[in-house]
Amino acid sequence: MDYDRDFFGPADVHFEHAAIGCDDLKGGSFETLKAAKDAGAVTLNVGLFINAIISFVIVVFALFMLIKAVNTLNKEEEEAPAEPEEPPRDVQLLEEIRDALVKKK
Repeated sequence: MDYDRDFFGPADVHFEHAAIGCDDLKGGSFETLKAAKDAGAVTLNVGLFINAIISFVIVVFALFMLIKAVNTLNKEEEEAPAEPEEPPRDVQLLEEIRDALVKKK
């Protein structure tokens, strides 16, 4: 196994060589996947499929966390309180008239 090919070294787990062999067809079990293929045995190579599923889950999780962070940042920007707009001039005049009438009474 080539441990220098990636960052994780010997702790890295690969399922590339995982396979299910059909021993009955060629009359015996085999030590390795290569030996089974050399003998012409029928094998179901599930290791690459398992690796693809694990890689897919990792990428989906990373994208989920990225999108969640971006949405949180956008939500914080939207929640900033907007300053109340000044009412139009005619509304201000009507309020002044109302207040003046209330004072007279």
